[in-house]
Amino acid sequence: MTTATPPLPPRLSAILAAYYLVCLGILYGSLFPFHFRVDWPARGFAGFLASWRDVNSISDILGNVALFIPYGYLACLLALRWAGALRLAVAGVALALLCQLAQLFTPLRDPSIADLYLNLLGGALGWCLARLLPLGSGAAPGATAGAHPLPLLLCGCWLASLLLPFLPAVDMHAWREALAPLLYPRRWSWPAWLVATASWLVFYHLLACRAQLRLRLPVVLGGVTLLLGLKVLILQNRLTPEAVLAAVAAIPLWYRVGRRLRGRTLALLLFAAFCIDGLAPLSARAAPRDFGWLPFVGYLQGSMLVNAVALCRKLFVFGALALLLLPALERPQRGALLLAACLALLEVAQRYIGHGTPALTDPLLFLVLAWLLTLPSRGALHG
Repeated sequence: MTTATPPLPPRLSAILAAYYLVCLGILYGSLFPFHFRVDWPARGFAGFLASWRDVNSISDILGNVALFIPYGYLACLLALRWAGALRLAVAGVALALLCQLAQLFTPLRDPSIADLYLNLLGGALGWCLARLLPLGSGAAPGATAGAHPLPLLLCGCWLASLLLPFLPAVDMHAWREALAPLLYPRRWSWPAWLVATASWLVFYHLLACRAQLRLRLPVVLGGVTLLLGLKVLILQNRLTPEAVLAAVAAIPLWYRVGRRLRGRTLALLLFAAFCIDGLAPLSARAAPRDFGWLPFVGYLQGSMLVNAVALCRKLFVFGALALLLLPALERPQRGALLLAACLALLEVAQRYIGHGTPALTDPLLFLVLAWLLTLPSRGALHG
């Protein structure tokens, strides 16, 4: 007589679902645009075997590393025993290798062993991140019981959007280029300043009220000064007047007003600023722009560095909305659908107004984050 397998705890069930979702996302991103060939690519396979010494661009390196960070993070949360850790690590290597081999049959993709190395590096970084900031998993026995990693992860997304690609520039010309928008400003963008200021206020709220960190004024001043200095020193980064004034203005705003406001009030302010920025400069297009129905296409085309910055910002904005607004609602599912509908209307409006790219990506991304981040309120992610 066989014994029924006991169900997983709700926390692990949620993480397992997110793990499978990430695996599908990796396959989706690796095989896009889904144009395949059926014959054996002998020349491509020989080139793949000889590609272990290839040197990739910064954008490619960043994209390949970032692709597997979520996999490593969730795999660490699932690995309650070393046997499980080994299986998940082998599965990650197999997934990365499968993606590269499958790209041999995708004419528009260029598989490389160097990309495989970078994927594995991203998985290892994600594993280490989960050891430092676990979401209530037994994978990190050294974590403090009072830690609040979820707000810290969202704050990390905001800082990453400001400091990517984390590589220092080593010549004066790059530093002058970074300062050029500040020294020779062109056109002031109020929407960009507004959304950046609101983001900083939400950032401080997450640190002070959700992560329970004490924000001493000297520490905040020193941190912002250091951050602005790093933006000058980091490769392919720019210090704009809007970014500087937002970082500076948010400090007195936080200490005078922001810390007295509720999180949902700041979240609504951020959402309003995000919508205004999405429709900037509030001018009609000459002709309606086509709507992108294929999800996440914008993050798979063009500069991976620009895409990574945009993705980190939206992870912060959408994650903060889900974390600060939805748990306080009596029916968070309806609230998530309402916010997703508002984002969908914003995308439709971008067909006719502003310079944004209308697509299905933002509403779907928000729904995924809302599902993941509101699970703690139902006892799914936090122990």
